[in-house]
Amino acid sequence: RGLALSAPLGFNNTYAIGMPGVLATALDITRLSDLAAHPELRLAFSTEFMNRGDGWPGLQKRYNLPQEARGIEHALAYAALRAQTIDVTDLYSTDAQITAMDLQLLEDDLSYFPRYDAVLLYRVDLGAKAPAVLTSMLRMEDAIDARTMQQLNQAAELGTDDAQRLAPKDVASAAI
Repeated sequence: RGLALSAPLGFNNTYAIGMPGVLATALDITRLSDLAAHPELRLAFSTEFMNRGDGWPGLQKRYNLPQEARGIEHALAYAALRAQTIDVTDLYSTDAQITAMDLQLLEDDLSYFPRYDAVLLYRVDLGAKAPAVLTSMLRMEDAIDARTMQQLNQAAELGTDDAQRLAPKDVASAAI
């Protein structure tokens, strides 16, 4: 079809389950399977996650989790974590709020979630038409780990401790 695929860029933007780092430390929770020992935890997941085949119903079954979960708008979940009205929610593994809110991503120790490795999709003839562009693009292969992507997303979405939000194009230009 005239398309090519780069090697992975270095980060996996899959679903993840997270909770405030302070709470995770206090309860000694590092893995998804650790949640089974804490039925008192309040879980709230995005509506999409609640209804996906690879979302809450399958996760609950795979990890034998005793908790009931409720649906919440994804954007409101972060405010609910801050307000301590929920304890655990679904995230994408590169969300800006992970570093900004010191959230602990729980290890998927039973490998429930599929990988969503970031790659570049481009036309095969790009190398002939614009070799410098292709060379520049392919420099991103294996160059951005999950932590770096979280920080880049934070700079574009929330700003950083020492700066206001930056335009996504400025964040991307500075990153590579």
